[in-house]
Amino acid sequence: MKRAPIDHDFTSLGWGRNITFIRMGLDGLSASVIGHGVGVEQGDYLILANGPSETTRYRVAKLEHKQPADCWSATIEFAPRGAQE
Repeated sequence: MKRAPIDHDFTSLGWGRNITFIRMGLDGLSASVIGHGVGVEQGDYLILANGPSETTRYRVAKLEHKQPADCWSATIEFAPRGAQE
């Protein structure tokens, strides 16, 4: 049975928890990223800092796990809170 999507907080980055944007979509609503963080799965949400006190939520649309096991690459899509999920 597939688990429910989880929110992963990437607002405070550091050792073992990081995300790097590789390419941003022309519309600004999607991006290709690489990251470090245990437990991220396709369909989950990444909470990212948007300025000093705001956050933005993206859904993991595609995910490819890398080595070591906490590394991954993903295509993410803007997913505002309160949108139908």
